[in-house]
Amino acid sequence: MQQLLPAPRTPRELIELFATYEGQNGISSVLNAADFSVLDRATVLKMALGVVGQRRLEQAAPEGYNPRGHLRTLLHSAEFRERARPLILEAFPERRRAIFVHIPKCSGTDITDTLRRRYPAWLQGQFDINGHAAEAFFQNMREFAIGVRYADMIALAGHERLAYYQQHRLVRPADWVFAIVRDPTALMYSHISYVLTVCRTALATGRQDGVGWLGLLGLSEIPEDASEAAMAELGRRVLYNTPIPLNNPICHYLGDGTAASALRRIVESNIEIIEASRYPAWRRATFPGAEETRANVSVPYFNAEVATPRDRESIAAAIEEDLKLFGLIKERLDRTGRLSIRGRALA
Repeated sequence: MQQLLPAPRTPRELIELFATYEGQNGISSVLNAADFSVLDRATVLKMALGVVGQRRLEQAAPEGYNPRGHLRTLLHSAEFRERARPLILEAFPERRRAIFVHIPKCSGTDITDTLRRRYPAWLQGQFDINGHAAEAFFQNMREFAIGVRYADMIALAGHERLAYYQQHRLVRPADWVFAIVRDPTALMYSHISYVLTVCRTALATGRQDGVGWLGLLGLSEIPEDASEAAMAELGRRVLYNTPIPLNNPICHYLGDGTAASALRRIVESNIEIIEASRYPAWRRATFPGAEETRANVSVPYFNAEVATPRDRESIAAAIEEDLKLFGLIKERLDRTGRLSIRGRALA
């Protein structure tokens, strides 16, 4: 007979209970691990959602209220997933946070893998209820609940803007926030090539982003025998299909799209900025002995060699703000000879 554990009453205790999660039994393995019958409706709400409005807490429980059933509903809800990230972090306030702001095509996959091997980690996409199934999320909760017992740091990574962490007050003075930036022109060429790389194998791999991009390009697939010239022309279509390329991605992820807004947030957060050409040396110094990974690499279908003067003008216009910010960062790094720079040093 399985011994029932004490019922959790706080978000932290609920998260820790996920160490009992078993994939074959799903969320029932957690809900059957403790005696939830002793909990009232208000306690279940606060345990699963954190801060809840007083009016909602004071609503009477329905006749025959089932705390376990209520918690099951909450854990599968969009509201729980939306609140989960700050809820998890705030449940372990003594753990330092490593927050990586992942600007696309800036060595992010490698450093994300490095963080995940060292710390209990969460990726931005895991909180998306549409893109990450409930049982997969619960499995992540299990891994986190086990790993956080032994870690002094919690890692977060993914394509989330710095503004999110600031607006939700998730960046504290002692936390480590960092980002990698890259020459904006090279970044744009790499991003366009990445879109084509994903599109070319989307049907075989089932990548939904690739399927969506194919639709925006008016294609059902890219033929396997497509020539280099044909791929370059498709790269041109990506460039001029505005829903796909992101204008000023560095300033978008570090600010609100402009160099001034990005610089303001960089200084406020004192984020550590690593320039891509210095990244290998920074990585060796920060994570000695860590194995480097080469994942998410795109085939260079579209580059400066195939770009026309009009293409280059369009790219320059799309990254005008990024060029301003990157120029400042690189100038300061070149002057100091450092591998990275903190936000306040850019003030």
